Amino acid sequence: MTNVGRPTWYSARGSKHQGGINYVPSKQVSAQDVIVQPELKKRKVDQLITREMLENTNKKQEELKPKKIEYKESSDKQKIKEEEIKEEEIKEEIKEEIESEDTEEALKKEYEEMEEEEFENSSDSQQYFSDGLVQRKWYDDVVFKNQAKEPPKQAKYINDTLRNEYHQHFMDKFIK
Repeated sequence: MTNVGRPTWYSARGSKHQGGINYVPSKQVSAQDVIVQPELKKRKVDQLITREMLENTNKKQEELKPKKIEYKESSDKQKIKEEEIKEEEIKEEIKEEIESEDTEEALKKEYEEMEEEEFENSSDSQQYFSDGLVQRKWYDDVVFKNQAKEPPKQAKYINDTLRNEYHQHFMDKFIK
């Protein structure tokens, strides 16, 4: 809600007839100018913290401390047991790795031999080793080879924002 149509609090200042000389400040105050809380709020007597209350809270905290320490001790024991179990597992894995290294080397050799045999038997190796030349496929001698390929477009500068290449590409991509 605006204050556009409302009269001003202070009358117009100017000549005698407009109230310029007869202007007297009034005691009326705008609702927007009124101080909402003239005094700061103060704590009530019930809200004040006393020494007794502080002592009670300190006692409660001291009672809770030993329980936390006991809980931590039990968790420390569990951590030690878990660490021992992990160490045993690591030792077992190391033993297994040492035993498996011999078998891995043998498997690698067998795999390499199989790859060599497959390459010798494959059609790719026959293409390279038959005459020393790469054999052509049956569809390489086609008369109209690469017919679908279009030559690259040469960029043309057009001094028109609606007909230039960027605008055409934009319209094709986003509008159509």
